[in-house]
Amino acid sequence: MITIPKTLQGAAFHNCQRCTLSSGRKHPPIPGCAPCPMPDVRLVVVSAYPGAEEVRAMQSLSPSPKTMNAGRILQTYLQKLFTEDLYHRTYRTNAMKCPPKGLKGDKLTQPRNVCRSWLLAELEEIPSRVPILLAGSDAVTSVLGLPLYESRGRVHYYGTHPAVVTVNPIQVERSTRFTYSSTGDIRPQAHIKGSEGAIWVDDLRLLATLIGGT
Repeated sequence: MITIPKTLQGAAFHNCQRCTLSSGRKHPPIPGCAPCPMPDVRLVVVSAYPGAEEVRAMQSLSPSPKTMNAGRILQTYLQKLFTEDLYHRTYRTNAMKCPPKGLKGDKLTQPRNVCRSWLLAELEEIPSRVPILLAGSDAVTSVLGLPLYESRGRVHYYGTHPAVVTVNPIQVERSTRFTYSSTGDIRPQAHIKGSEGAIWVDDLRLLATLIGGT
């Protein structure tokens, strides 16, 4: 079961042409989603923008079955540090709903600002007091309007929702070595102190104080 919020189900979202990322797009914007009914969501994760696997699956932060992408990082760590049940009750979305097409830095400011209205509308459908994990500078800016690294290490609030700030999961993939078992299980090796992987784990432990975990 995949649930998409009502605000992202209509033609206004599917045909959105508001920003530069819509030019030449061959697929609809990628919606946020949860593998459970919206009232059962216990965690929200906001990342930056959809990657190739997310476009293929038409689901934000969809884990790749073959490679280590942002969605797979998220799945691996939530199941390792919390419970599999939490992962299956996590609403996943992005600050921007279309791939960046090679754009970086300031050139993504306009798409991020335009997509912010979609993102905030999504969050209105999340049950009150459900924690939000803001993964990466685009997510942090869109929801809180704050810089990433200066905002880490403490709990913020967006309305009734406690929010924890961390790095983008794809940065974790680039700074962490993983072992792969014959059964397909993926385990992160020890993180170097100060690396994005270590930062990610520290921030997830702060998140655990809000929803429970190891």
